[in-house]
Amino acid sequence: MSAPKTVKLSQASNCGFHFANLYQCCQRKFFIKFVIRPAAKYVSASLLYGVAVHEGCATFYKTKSMDKAKAKVIAELKKVKTLFEHFEEYQTALLRGPILVAHWVVSQGALDLKRYNIISVEGDFSQELPGMPGFVFTGRMDIVVQDKKTLKYYVIDHKTSSSSKDLTENGVKYGDQATGYIWLASKQLNVKIEGMIADILYWHKIAKSESNIDCFRGEVVTRSPRDIHAFLQGLKQVFSEISQKVAAYRKGMDEDMLFPRNTYYCMSYGKPCEFASICRDKLRKNMLPLGFEQDRRKLQLGGEIEDQITES
Repeated sequence: MSAPKTVKLSQASNCGFHFANLYQCCQRKFFIKFVIRPAAKYVSASLLYGVAVHEGCATFYKTKSMDKAKAKVIAELKKVKTLFEHFEEYQTALLRGPILVAHWVVSQGALDLKRYNIISVEGDFSQELPGMPGFVFTGRMDIVVQDKKTLKYYVIDHKTSSSSKDLTENGVKYGDQATGYIWLASKQLNVKIEGMIADILYWHKIAKSESNIDCFRGEVVTRSPRDIHAFLQGLKQVFSEISQKVAAYRKGMDEDMLFPRNTYYCMSYGKPCEFASICRDKLRKNMLPLGFEQDRRKLQLGGEIEDQITES
């Protein structure tokens, strides 16, 4: 069995929310993904689909063209065709992606251009954590806007949903991705960010008709100064812990003690983790198991998360 070819794919922002959240969910998976860095042969179809839809939305904001937005979705999916485990999933994504984006343009995207001043599209933001020199929190904002009437600023975050739009909306409402993005955008742009708005593109995975599509906005998610303070304090602890553990591992300490697995997440989203077949092996960065090769993609700012656990 030959090793899979590493395909370039947008990835989690280095030291961003998903980076920290994956560590909180399963330290063993974090260790495999970010320290050992094997390239999984396949990536979740829903995540590949979500990446392509995000790119389509961004293209519409940049070009004001529905045709170019739809073409971008198709181009992105073709680029990662080999990362789909099942060809039928690729075909389904190729069919549904452009249709979903077209519905979104009519119901949301075109209205955004009328309602908002577009401040940033897919902006790569980074800020050093308060009181921790050298520790940088990063994130890619789908879009930052200013309301033309009220002059207030918001982060709008696209979310694709194929099962429950309520769960998707509540995930943003209660999650700390919104907390981190509100703080990061406000610091980067030096303006008050009123809140984050979930831009939900819903089409149930078993629905046959386009009438099931619902592109809508969730309520504005706000965070108090206390919320942001608590988030940053926790983030500093997580980053400090990761740094110390990685340093200890490189000095020879046992990886099993440093990065224990959390088996609650082994079957997230109803399927095994992409590293399930190698999770219990003794892994070394330059001696990967058969079927995996070193992931040599650069860890840089921006992009969509590739991990099933932390994606809404």
